[in-house]
Amino acid sequence: MKRLGLVVLGLVVLGAILLTLRGLNAPAGDESADGKSASPERKTRVTVRSQNVASRGLGLAEANTLSIVLDEDPEGSLRLQGLVLDPQELPVADATVLLDSNPVRSARTEKDGTFTFTGLPPRSYQLEARHGSLQAGPLSLWLSERSEPLVLHLRPAASLEVEVVEASSRRAVPGAVVELRTQQPRSATTDGSGRALLQALPTGRLVLKVSARGFSPVWQSISVGQASSVPQRVTVAVRSGAAVSGTVVDARGAPVSGVTVTPAPSTQSLQTLTDARWDGAVTDASGRWRFEQLEAGSYRFEASGPQRATGSSAPVTLEEVRETSGVTITLPESTRLMGQVLDDRGEPVPHALVRVAIDEGMSRTLARQVTCDQRGEFVMEGLPQRRLALLAQHEQASSIIRYVDLSQEPVRQEKVLLVLNATEVLRGRVEFSNGQPAGEAVVQAELSSARAHGRVEQTLRGQLVAQADPAGRFELRGLQPGTYLLRAAPPGTPPQRRLAWLVPPVQAETGGREAVLRINLGGTIQGQVRRDDNSVPESFSVVLRGSGSIPYGGGDGRFLLQGVPEGSHTLYITGPGVITKAVPDVQVQEGKETDLGVVVLQAGRRLQGQVLRANGTPVADATVSISQALKGSGVVVGTAAELDYGLQQARTGADGRFTFAGLPITPLQLMGEHSQEGRSEFVQIPAGVAALEMNLRLAATGQLEGTVLSGGQPVSGALVMVTNPGAPAGGTTGTTGTDGRFRFDNLAPGTYMVLAVADSTGSQQVQRTTTTIQAQQVARVELEFPQGDVTVFVRAQPAEGALATSARVILMAKAQPGTTAPPAQVQVLTPVEPARFTAVIPGDYNLCVSPMTEAPPTDGGTTAPRSKCNPFTVSQQPSLQEVMVAMPQL
Repeated sequence: MKRLGLVVLGLVVLGAILLTLRGLNAPAGDESADGKSASPERKTRVTVRSQNVASRGLGLAEANTLSIVLDEDPEGSLRLQGLVLDPQELPVADATVLLDSNPVRSARTEKDGTFTFTGLPPRSYQLEARHGSLQAGPLSLWLSERSEPLVLHLRPAASLEVEVVEASSRRAVPGAVVELRTQQPRSATTDGSGRALLQALPTGRLVLKVSARGFSPVWQSISVGQASSVPQRVTVAVRSGAAVSGTVVDARGAPVSGVTVTPAPSTQSLQTLTDARWDGAVTDASGRWRFEQLEAGSYRFEASGPQRATGSSAPVTLEEVRETSGVTITLPESTRLMGQVLDDRGEPVPHALVRVAIDEGMSRTLARQVTCDQRGEFVMEGLPQRRLALLAQHEQASSIIRYVDLSQEPVRQEKVLLVLNATEVLRGRVEFSNGQPAGEAVVQAELSSARAHGRVEQTLRGQLVAQADPAGRFELRGLQPGTYLLRAAPPGTPPQRRLAWLVPPVQAETGGREAVLRINLGGTIQGQVRRDDNSVPESFSVVLRGSGSIPYGGGDGRFLLQGVPEGSHTLYITGPGVITKAVPDVQVQEGKETDLGVVVLQAGRRLQGQVLRANGTPVADATVSISQALKGSGVVVGTAAELDYGLQQARTGADGRFTFAGLPITPLQLMGEHSQEGRSEFVQIPAGVAALEMNLRLAATGQLEGTVLSGGQPVSGALVMVTNPGAPAGGTTGTTGTDGRFRFDNLAPGTYMVLAVADSTGSQQVQRTTTTIQAQQVARVELEFPQGDVTVFVRAQPAEGALATSARVILMAKAQPGTTAPPAQVQVLTPVEPARFTAVIPGDYNLCVSPMTEAPPTDGGTTAPRSKCNPFTVSQQPSLQEVMVAMPQL
């Protein structure tokens, strides 16, 4: 399902923000928030009945929300039972079922396919099952005394073949441990050929870790697609590293024992890859910690514990062969928060869930969950003295988000009261297109509201997922009043399988009439991929617009997309060494197969060369990046850099040589870098078809240090991007630590744009500046998000015609004389819910609106966003101001 989350706003859209600024000729809050069964007549005699489940997932692998860290579960008295069925609806014995309790628990199914977990406290859970190459879930439910058994439907799932090689020699590395991070890490060991196979994998973006004796561990993000007869393949190169050690101290300088230290690469990662549960080192009695092998580069080390607020070190640069010692992590003063959850009559709610998140930043930011006791009371230890957002949930109700500023009240004496006053209900039924009930169908609901797309809101509330009963009826409880977008998918469809959620939503009002959802089983798209020399790519990916990438392992080049909704679609096929191929206007009908035949991918032009030091000697293991030229001053990172701008990267061999294939004939931008040896100049490659030979010489680089502030206080987890207009797409990215600081070590001399993004009270703030980097010098910048007293509501004017269902609204301050970096905020607008901008400083602004449904550019990023901008003045008074705008036309 296409999500309108902060990653969409904060990463891909930044280019749109800056292009909008360029088009304008601009130089470079209050305390508010605003059920399962087996179908009858099965092939077995097993009959299982269950409630309608109204539940919220606990971080469903969505990149735009933070994963919830659960406090350890108390001992409970509830029992969770269920049944695992295969694709033929037969019970499966000896399947593994995983439950996301804390700690994670697993069970094996009996001969009749049933499983049982006991001693559980009442709360929301997720379950996942696997057996051989089959996988089911994750499936969400709220466990209570009334819960009945549930059904997990096994389906064919993806597999991943991981090849581990030594970076310089490309020799196979046997005995390496390969882990894929799910509820419980899946692991395998490479054989003599350096290969390991992981099976029955859930769909979505997951973290892959490779560990081998004598080498540094490697973490990388992997997009796992749908089932295929050929495993997805990925090659991971491991390198030697050096040791790093240090000490954790408290705010008074005393050593802290028993906390976990985790390495966090401070640049080039938009997703938190390391995890304290599996990658951390625990401090000894003297507060000391040590990692024997980490790859060279820039890191921040974070210390955390159940009774301590998280602290981070200053950015640290690790060298290839020399040990780094003396790294100090200072834990800030922490505090505890006590509270109670009440219902709308003022009565305590036993076993309610309370979630808390820091209301700042965008990455690696606190997100915790605790379960209340019998009196609805809770205590959270080790919280930072910052502004926190809190939410309470129960099976039948939820609270609004409440904000508590512990920076102003570090020792809170009175309890925080959270009232479960969101009690609205949505009811409906799900049918197949022939009118028959769709028993056990999976239903997703999304609030059609701008406030639903904020990072904090999505983190604390999670996704709304329900399973219909055998008659196809479903019920969602504990909702905020408003309009919801409902979608349904066949039984067993996990929320991460985005292809299944491309169907148009049904709008439903809480408290209104029963909603009727119809499942269109869709059609099939198949084809076969060939290069223009009739060979088959070793790997390729198929991208159905709006559904994300589906990787394939090559094989005979065949691909199959099932369950594609009716209608016209655009397909992209991409892979290493070929030019991305767009296949427009692919017509799909329900129950029918669309055969694209053989899709020929052009090899494009080749570029090869060598990375050299200033003295002409080759540089091994350097990274070379190439992409199409950026438009204007756009900043494009993440998957947009790869798909829309053709970003490719290669590592040099022992002779310093690199090769690119499948390059377009458009102008290109090229750069080489090495963490120790420096960076090359940004090389502009003209348009053409001829193969090229291009050598890159590395030169001395400079550093950039800085701080991100808001209201004079450091912002943790702020996303920072540094880019030069002549550099390849992708830029250099990092995040701030708990002290608000960031550092980039290896920047080629030149002028850069520095851009910081954070989220607070559901509004995304963007601040930028420019700086000049000189060789062997350190440049310093400070970015501060302005803090005003005005809140601006932007509402959609009533209009006729085909309007976008949602729009992106950018509030950009006009540049003042002598300044070059006006701040901006970004929000989402729908026809029924306003965009809400907080902490706005009075002054002159441009208000720009563009459709969120706008397709990504396919011409190398040269298509500017269709933004309509108008001047807007924010006055000193009143504190709440409003403006009407037109929703964009489709």
